[in-house]
Amino acid sequence: MGKLFKVNDNLFYVKNPQVNNNIFLKIEPQDSELPEYDKIADKLPRPIWDGHEDAIACYNKVWKIAFGNLRKANKEAGFVSNFIDTAFNGYLFMWDSSFILMFAKYGSGIFNFQKTLDNFYSHQHKDGFICREICEKQTGEQFARDDPASTGPNIMPWSEWEYFTSTGDIERLGNIFDPLCAYHKWLQLNRSWPNGGYWSCGLACGMDNQPRQPEGYDHKLSHGHMTWIDTCAQQLLSAKILIEM
Repeated sequence: MGKLFKVNDNLFYVKNPQVNNNIFLKIEPQDSELPEYDKIADKLPRPIWDGHEDAIACYNKVWKIAFGNLRKANKEAGFVSNFIDTAFNGYLFMWDSSFILMFAKYGSGIFNFQKTLDNFYSHQHKDGFICREICEKQTGEQFARDDPASTGPNIMPWSEWEYFTSTGDIERLGNIFDPLCAYHKWLQLNRSWPNGGYWSCGLACGMDNQPRQPEGYDHKLSHGHMTWIDTCAQQLLSAKILIEM
């Protein structure tokens, strides 16, 4: 675990006015009990696939693990919603959470997994930045915002859009638009080259086991002075989704 960075309101920021519309910075933390898998298992979607009992058992095990990793919102850490933990190092991960929610949305009638992302929006800085790892035990973040590994990949808009198309939750769409747009603009200002291409690093793009930099650059922590195709594609997808929103 790296150094814990605490957000300092006295830091100099080029403020993004859309952050003023981020309701997650102001709401009171959720205070409700967590569902237990054994009590709700029969309410989850049930696949029918004759002759594939092992696959069905695996499916049920995934849900059991998911409900076993639910956590209550910790006000001391700046969390505002109950969430599903990424269960790695005591920090909640932006990338992992977004992907988990792609399947977890099918259990939203029992537990609103999508609200996991509320806890990232509640940590948004005045300039739109959101750290990709936020501490679950106390107020703090894994990286300073000027660290190349501090944030990304920008797939939260994709996760939110998939949830919306599945549930039709228009109210949530209105609530998350401003924080997502402010975050997109932060990346545009702070993660792009003069030619408009975007950069990242191994940890920030989620591909830290896939070295691509020239010799002499750290494949986890350095951008290698390159344009990163996945980050460009994610920003394009984010922009298109924000326009749809």
